[in-house]
Amino acid sequence: MDRAPLIGFCVMGFLLLVGCAGPTQLTAEQLQDPQECAPCHARAVAEWEGSMHAYASTDPVFRALLAKGQRETDGALGQLCITCHAPMVQRLDLSPDGLDLADLPDTVQGVGCAFCHLADDVLGLHNNQITLADDGVMRGAWDDPVPTSAHASAYSPFLDRNAPESSDLCGSCHDVVLPNGLHLEQTYLEWSESIFATSETAGLSCGQCHMRGRPGYGADVDEADARRLHDHSMPGVDIALDPFPRRAQQLELVQNELDHSLLAVLQPYLAPGGLAVDVTLENVAAGHGFPSGAAHNRRVWVELEAFVGRHRVYASGSVPAGEPVLGRDDEDLWVLRDRIYGADGQEVQHAWEAVTLEKDQLRPGMTADPTNPEYVHSQTRTYLIEGVVPDRVRMAVHIRPFGEDILQTLVDSGDLDPAHRAMNPTFTLESTVKEWTSD
Repeated sequence: MDRAPLIGFCVMGFLLLVGCAGPTQLTAEQLQDPQECAPCHARAVAEWEGSMHAYASTDPVFRALLAKGQRETDGALGQLCITCHAPMVQRLDLSPDGLDLADLPDTVQGVGCAFCHLADDVLGLHNNQITLADDGVMRGAWDDPVPTSAHASAYSPFLDRNAPESSDLCGSCHDVVLPNGLHLEQTYLEWSESIFATSETAGLSCGQCHMRGRPGYGADVDEADARRLHDHSMPGVDIALDPFPRRAQQLELVQNELDHSLLAVLQPYLAPGGLAVDVTLENVAAGHGFPSGAAHNRRVWVELEAFVGRHRVYASGSVPAGEPVLGRDDEDLWVLRDRIYGADGQEVQHAWEAVTLEKDQLRPGMTADPTNPEYVHSQTRTYLIEGVVPDRVRMAVHIRPFGEDILQTLVDSGDLDPAHRAMNPTFTLESTVKEWTSD
């Protein structure tokens, strides 16, 4: 990737207008520091500080995977991982492999304000093919920005969540293609083929779900106009696995995103020798597959329990906290996750080992036309409870951002502190908590 425009940006000062920072204009280096943005954009910065964008390169799981991956590939990963997790580090060529991230300034960690708001073009939809402007202009969602002496400002559709181009900006990092050509993470691709991207009436950009709107002021200055702002918390599924700023709020935001993503139907019926239970899951609100992102790391599973009175007579998917979902003595266990395979055709855990991918997810809505074969995109699993007819059946769908088996592998290799593994959350999707009774 050509870094010349950015190098120019890094050595130049900016021509500025009037306003919130008084007569002081921010230098190129200052604009890289989100704390320099905080005096005028306090709420946006506070939201970002609790986001996974801020956490992207300091996340202990990311650093553990990076260390293990570079070691096991003899450094062949190069800058692949930091290209999206620490883009300014990669663009400024501050590290050949990211192994020294802990020694680099906070101002270049994660995905900061400057990286998104200097985005000038998107040349490709994977592995961060975003070009940054060298003109010192901070791009935003409004075509009439209030002038400020801190920096020049301009409208860009890439920063406007109501514009389709804004999803291209997100997708350029949220799709990942490995050096061997394997399209490992496909969140943007999944969205682009769904009704959320193709429908003129039901379409939603990435930002319209993950950066919800609210009324407010774009800057903490007297001259600012009332606007429709977008939240910079950007919840998804991943969550900080240490006492990161606003972790409690981020957990709540992620829970809110998940709670209405799926439609679940629980349908028991009498069968020879017992009770059969059909469980149907449909992805109705996630604008991409479910699970998505690094879906080989995710663990989504169904818990189904049946009772006679207070006595539990059947259970599948009842996984205690801290225990792995995979490898259990549970032949009915329904798990949704991508599977990756190595050159020998055997399943592997880590991206750098992967040669092929088998997707297993709930697809997003593809069409609003009920006559179209793509209209039905649910999955159904039948459970058979033999030898007894329960009087109560309950179900729920759970998700963990990372499988406990993967985290334990990183602990065993010495790359991850067990304390981080202990903070791996389990989310239960509210819309999937269902109960049937014989009444």
